[in-house]
Amino acid sequence: MEQFIGDTAFQQRYRFEEPPELSGKRVAIVGGGPAGLSAAYQLRRRGHASTVFEMQDQLGGMFRYGIPGYRTPRDILDREIERITELDPIDVRTGIRIGRDLSIEELEAEFDAVLWSIGCQSGRDLPVDGWSDTENCVSGVKFLEAFNTGRMQVGAEKVVCIGGGDTSVDVVSVARRLGRIKNLNSQDPPEAVIGGYTAHDSAMAAMRQGAQVTLTALF
Repeated sequence: MEQFIGDTAFQQRYRFEEPPELSGKRVAIVGGGPAGLSAAYQLRRRGHASTVFEMQDQLGGMFRYGIPGYRTPRDILDREIERITELDPIDVRTGIRIGRDLSIEELEAEFDAVLWSIGCQSGRDLPVDGWSDTENCVSGVKFLEAFNTGRMQVGAEKVVCIGGGDTSVDVVSVARRLGRIKNLNSQDPPEAVIGGYTAHDSAMAAMRQGAQVTLTALF
């Protein structure tokens, strides 16, 4: 039902309700990902103007640069972002890195408040000696960013992915599409793991509401 409502809003190009009159307050939002865009929307609902500063060329943050497009279709992502940014006056300045193109002092002088929503785009290093100096070792976040921005250059014939979370599943799925995974169990594709995570999260939410849930699987 929720997806149907969302799809209908997308297809019919529904817009948000008209926001209230401006309060005269202006907020600088550093980071144009989910947190920054949500903040801009909520601030405008309360009458405050904002300017979003994003170091990348496009808004979206991890949704755009950390998750492959076959999982989050870019047309839907762009439309969701557009629904927020069309709430005047939400200004957007992309390609701006705070500290290089604009100083913190300049932000504090121009705006009434500064909100930092820079996300977690650095990834985690392995606790292994020499990890940072090894050319063919890269974090999953950087791997996916290179894929999503069209900068992917994989020369190795085999890819080893260490980890079993959502990021690892995306890395393995991308590597498979690049033809770098040969020995794949046909009954256990990487994409199927995502469905398992979704089922588990739904079950935990239902249990918190008092439901009795039993997760089963066929092996």
